[in-house]
Amino acid sequence: NYDEANKFLLEKFLPWYNRKYTHKAESAYMNLPKNKDLDLIFSVKKERIVNNDNTVQIYGQLIQIPPSKIKRTFSKSKVDVCLLEDNRIFVLYKDTVIAESMLSKDNKLLKKDKEVEKLLSSREYISISPNKNKKLQRTIYRPSQNHKWRRFVYGKGKLFKETLATKI
Repeated sequence: NYDEANKFLLEKFLPWYNRKYTHKAESAYMNLPKNKDLDLIFSVKKERIVNNDNTVQIYGQLIQIPPSKIKRTFSKSKVDVCLLEDNRIFVLYKDTVIAESMLSKDNKLLKKDKEVEKLLSSREYISISPNKNKKLQRTIYRPSQNHKWRRFVYGKGKLFKETLATKI
């Protein structure tokens, strides 16, 4: 009977099952490592190649890269230029900050880029679904039997059928 089965499940089976098969779970959340900077993670990153004079250009502004312990000169090296929301710039070489700078607030190229980004993010996307009642039919062109595309040219302008007739 169902009532006795439910009583058995609730009073005997489930407590036994939970004692046997459940384990105490640890928290999945971890502290942020000290060497990770969230500003650099959530920034706009652009890849650049360092000029011969150890400079990088972004939004019309040149950033001088000083010599460091990693390399004496970074010319012709690929670097990531990170632009933060407050117009700070960090230049990264293999995820290590090698230069810092600040963009001017009235930078025309930056303003233009932000206007384009604002315009693109404000667009509304309209999903267009075809009418289910109307099936899209594809018209296939089939040339007639004596059409020139169906005649196979073999050799010096002879038709394929003519060459077969001469061989037989």
